[in-house]
Amino acid sequence: MREPAYTVYHYGATKCIYYATPGSQTVCRNSVVVLAATKTGVRYEWYKNGQSAPFRLTEIASIQKGTTTSSLTLVSIQTKGSYYCKVFAANNSFTFDGPFVVTVNYSCVGRMAAADVVEVPLSITLTPNPLADGQLRAVEWCGGRVAVGRAGRFAG
Repeated sequence: MREPAYTVYHYGATKCIYYATPGSQTVCRNSVVVLAATKTGVRYEWYKNGQSAPFRLTEIASIQKGTTTSSLTLVSIQTKGSYYCKVFAANNSFTFDGPFVVTVNYSCVGRMAAADVVEVPLSITLTPNPLADGQLRAVEWCGGRVAVGRAGRFAG
């Protein structure tokens, strides 16, 4: 029996992204999961919870991508499932790779995808440090509080 293998990556404002090979893994709801076939072929078909025609996945951009490639991307995982990849050889014979068993942990939530993030325009206001008794007064954030001082000496 193969050991399950997957790696989790975080990319700034994007979701948790899980890259998986056959085995079982638990992921956070709303995460992106990328399932990668370990077998090589000339054509691929992905299936969920079965290996016959009714279980074949189709390309739906908001749910899954790459349904005819060697890696399937589950865009925002919501439910558990067992995934299989039908790998075709040049002579049209095939074998199945999998199962890729994905369980969803509902107590954690993956981060929003960059496309889901509302862009807020960046606004920066520059103002000079104030003078106190004719000398430049420095203001600095330090550990969540404001530190004010002169000539390199700061008191918080």
